[in-house]
Amino acid sequence: RKKQAEEELFSGAASVASVPPLARRAKVWLHVQDRLLAASEKQVAVNAKEDERSRAVDECLQFHYAAADELAPQVGIDEQALHFPRLCASACIAHAAQKVCALDVGCCVGRHTFELAREFEKVIGFDHSTSFIDTANKLKNQGELEYECTGKSNIKEQRKALVPAGIDKGRC
Repeated sequence: RKKQAEEELFSGAASVASVPPLARRAKVWLHVQDRLLAASEKQVAVNAKEDERSRAVDECLQFHYAAADELAPQVGIDEQALHFPRLCASACIAHAAQKVCALDVGCCVGRHTFELAREFEKVIGFDHSTSFIDTANKLKNQGELEYECTGKSNIKEQRKALVPAGIDKGRC
């Protein structure tokens, strides 16, 4: 395998032996640097994707679990509109003939799922994002989860998402 790698590295030379040893070392070193750089660039891309995923989870936790004054401190916003997950779940509950099982498709970080569990015996949350599902499961198991909120002037602060009181998390 070593011979094959050398032939690939030194293609175009009459033979590997015809390449001076110092040039061979330099060529190998450049190849190693290229491989390390490629691996490093790949890791940077992975880290950027993870940061983006983490930011999306934090934003969803903020939208679904923040108190009304944290979510929209401006005056003039209808506070009922800020409790969208509870309102949606209430509408589903009101129109359900039986309250045996509910399927929450696109459950995000689980707030609607928890709200449906107030009335349904069993609720299954489903989402395409494993990050959202992992977050919902952490909330289910721990009852709370810290997240980072970016406010005015890009000031970051730690907040806590809490599963609302009165919800049997075992139904989820």
